[in-house]
Parts: sequence; structure tokens; C-alpha cells
Amino acid sequence: MLATVAVTLTALLAIGYATVCAAIAHRFTTAQRRAPVAPAAGTATVHFLSRDGRARIAAWYDRPAGCHAAVVFVHGRGTCRGDELKCNGAVLAGALVAAGIAVLRIDLRGHGTSSAGRLTYGQNERHDVLGAVDWLKAQGHDRIGLLGASMGAASALLAATEEPAVAALVADGHAIAAACGARLWTTDASGHIGTYRAQPARCTALVLAFFGQHLGGAMGVDLSDDPGEALGDDLGRDFGHTLPACQVH
Repeated sequence: MLATVAVTLTALLAIGYATVCAAIAHRFTTAQRRAPVAPAAGTATVHFLSRDGRARIAAWYDRPAGCHAAVVFVHGRGTCRGDELKCNGAVLAGALVAAGIAVLRIDLRGHGTSSAGRLTYGQNERHDVLGAVDWLKAQGHDRIGLLGASMGAASALLAATEEPAVAALVADGHAIAAACGARLWTTDASGHIGTYRAQPARCTALVLAFFGQHLGGAMGVDLSDDPGEALGDDLGRDFGHTLPACQVH
């Protein structure tokens, strides 16, 4: 009798433990979808496959005439295109387009209007970023930058390790350093390397200056020191090539 009770209790505890684990796993691997707000007039809505072929990615595309450089915007967990930096991404996108750099703002799998997918915090989402790079290359872009925030930054950094076509990376959030085992430098618009905290308008100027230097564009700003050189030395073992990168937070 006691043995039967013990076995029953053990089974109930095991079932309870498994149920709690499953609930926690579901909670942290399920994205909260948010529908993107309609883009400005003239912005094209495009779709393409992730590089692993397991997701159909929705995106907005703005291309100024005659440009060859482009930047992919990658949002974080629970957000969508247009809300990449927890603010109106259209302002930064418009500034880049005005400077002669195309912008592709994507919805990661499981987010926005892209196809379904479990959250993997960059491991699978990197294929969505790589699919964006493939699509941009097919449009004739030969200088491509990535801008990611939070989980989007981790996805962008992981994608950059696999794709030499990525010419520059801007990452917003510290999580990427822990997730990817990489140490990133921070720079301000004067080229100073160190800790840098900025207001949104200042961050916009920083991003414009950084991409202007490494992708080309009519920014009118030249960073006197190249933060990518020091960073490339530090990350060269992981990337296999020098990647100019900038972290803002």
C-alpha cells in the first residue's frame, strides 16, 4: 500500500514538474505579435524567404535612386518593423535614405506579419537576417550594414559571423556580448572609444556617422578614428574578417 502511494505521488510530482517546465518554455519561446503601423507613402512592402527556408519574412524597403549601400533594421523580441529601437524607426530610416543608403526593415519570424516561429533569441532568427542580406544582394546592393536592437542585435551579430557581405554592424543592447561571446566597443561621433550613453537624437547622429563612414553616403561626417579597426582585431577570430561594429546603449 505504501509503495503504491509512493509511486503515485512520484508520478504526480513528475507530471507537475513537466507541466511547469512546459509552461515556462512556452512562455519564453512564444513571441507576442504586434502589427506594424502603416509605413510612409512610397515605402515598398516586400517578402522573401529566410536563408534556412523555414520562414517567410515581411519587410519594408526604401531605396533612393542610384544607391548601392543598404542597412537592415532588426527589431527585438515582441516588437516589429518600425519599432526597432523602441521609438519611431522611420526617423532614422528616413535620415539614411536621405543620405543615399537604402533601408530594409524586417519582421523576424513569429513577429509582425512574418510567418510563425518559436523564439530562439538569435539562433534561428539569424537566418531571417541572412535572408534579408540575400534579398538585398539580389537587388544589386554590394555594401550592406546591419542595425539590431536587443534580440535583433544578437541575431544581427550571429548573421554577420556567417556573411562576409556584411560591411558594418550597429548593435543596441548588451545582451549580444553575453549571447555571442563577443566584446564590442562603443564609439561616439568624434571617434572616441569608451562608454557612451546618448539621447535618441544623438544616437541618430552616431548611427548616421558610423554607416556613412563604413558604407558610404552623404553624411558630411568623418570619424577621425576607425572603431572597426580595433574591433576587427578583437573579433577577427570569430568573424574570419574585420567587421567594423558599434554598440550603443
